Amino acid sequence: MTELARILCVDDEPAVLEGLELHLRRKFTLTTATSGAEALEKMKGLPPFAAIVSDMRMPGMSGAEFLKAARASAPDTVRLLLTGHADVPSAVSAVNDGQIFRFLTKPCSPPQLMLAVETAVHHHRLITAERELLEKTLRGTVKMVADVLALANPLAFGKVTRAKALVEVLLKDVAPDEVWKADVACLFTHLGAVNLPHSTLERWYRGETLEPGEKAEVDKLPQQAEALLAHIPRLEGVRELVASVARGDPPQRAPMGARAVRLAYDFDALCSKGDAPAMAFETLKLHAASYDSALLAALGKHLDASHGPKVREVTLREVRAGMVLTEDLKTKNGVLLVPRGFEVTAALQARFSSMAEGAVKEPIRVSIK
Repeated sequence: MTELARILCVDDEPAVLEGLELHLRRKFTLTTATSGAEALEKMKGLPPFAAIVSDMRMPGMSGAEFLKAARASAPDTVRLLLTGHADVPSAVSAVNDGQIFRFLTKPCSPPQLMLAVETAVHHHRLITAERELLEKTLRGTVKMVADVLALANPLAFGKVTRAKALVEVLLKDVAPDEVWKADVACLFTHLGAVNLPHSTLERWYRGETLEPGEKAEVDKLPQQAEALLAHIPRLEGVRELVASVARGDPPQRAPMGARAVRLAYDFDALCSKGDAPAMAFETLKLHAASYDSALLAALGKHLDASHGPKVREVTLREVRAGMVLTEDLKTKNGVLLVPRGFEVTAALQARFSSMAEGAVKEPIRVSIK
């Protein structure tokens, strides 16, 4: 059964709300509020609404003011304004300031009201469908590029994969809306590392001190990524995060996603030098002013968590997509094939299945989510 679209109706007169509910409840799931302040509170605690219908004249906060605030907290929710004939000039101004989808004059007939709300819900579906399609397309494309480049240059993309996984953990509770942008920013920030000499990559991977020329090349990676993103449409938000990382913005000026990317890469750099995660965290705390306090707390909570993924030892033939390598996978001769922290993909599993028996050091330590 298809879930009914959720509608929020706001009016300071209970009789008006009863009338709206009478006409709309057969086709929609309704929530009501008698003031803009009450409606904003309900928006915080409930899933997003497809549409909001609000009266113009309400004490304390007008309908125009409420819908402007609602737009800031839920930009995809479609907003409709009910107004009297005397308020039409104010309603026109509200349409411009709050990007209101439509305003209806009182008295509004039930068929007119129903048609307006149905149109608003359809518009909301178009907005969300386009965004979901865009995100899935971009996610799939970026993941494909990452998988291919990871196989071509496991050292560089081992760092990317570990940082990306940590960014997701850091932002999950602190700023969940930033996760997707920060995810992609993590992948692109060090994309240019595939062009670095292998000797530089190995020293960088192990956290060793780089020569001045090598360090300059590594430091330029975020700028190179920002230039690359300039040619990809709909990734402006990701480019903003990468640009902030490239500039080295302090926490006060950096977007939350950029703060998470920087913290994740700095943490990984310390671990790559051989520091235990707990020691790496203590080192970061000594420079707490350089990081976001909420993200540092999230990292500490993550490290303290007693329930983590199960680690087990498997043979090469037992490795499956979705497993995460907890240590470097090397050949018997010590050549790195896949770095620790990399999540096995279907393509990598297929590659393993074609390798000769005894080609790599076994057993292989993996974690299972």
